Amino acid sequence: MAKSVNVLVISTNGLALDIIHTVNATRSFRVAAAVVSRAEVESCHGRIRAFHASESWESELDTIGSPDLMICAGYPRKISVDTLGRFTMGAFNIHPSLLPKHKGKRPDLSTFEEQPSALGVTIHRMTDAIDSGPVVLQTMAAIRRPFTLSELAQVNRQLSVSLLNCFLAFVGEGLLCKHAANPG
Repeated sequence: MAKSVNVLVISTNGLALDIIHTVNATRSFRVAAAVVSRAEVESCHGRIRAFHASESWESELDTIGSPDLMICAGYPRKISVDTLGRFTMGAFNIHPSLLPKHKGKRPDLSTFEEQPSALGVTIHRMTDAIDSGPVVLQTMAAIRRPFTLSELAQVNRQLSVSLLNCFLAFVGEGLLCKHAANPG
């Protein structure tokens, strides 16, 4: 990959700094901007352009260098199809379950109630339908039951960062499936 891939990170579930670090530590990728929780805006100050999730960040996309790729994790609002279509390499979500199970805003609560023997994380292309785009990668790990919400969050964080590393390697090597990267 010749040029650097500019990435917009969107995350309000506590993963933003992990995602930013992982992307910036990967050759040929750099975070152009981030949409994060109020607590994380201060942590980003000076390093990248950070927007609080309640701001109208979508109207600011042209001012942040037209990111090529969007990586989202734990954002509680639907993102417009027009915005999703602006990323030449696609818009992808890191979802803390093995989709199609536990779609929606709080998959952690339904996973916790179910108490499965294995936890999983999915990266999928974002579409107009929430958590329904083509699955690109999934991973899973066994967990001892019963588990707490804190243990669930810890395993999901580890799986998410690991899967993001694989995803970035695939994108960096040009191995991302065309149907997963482009609408249609």
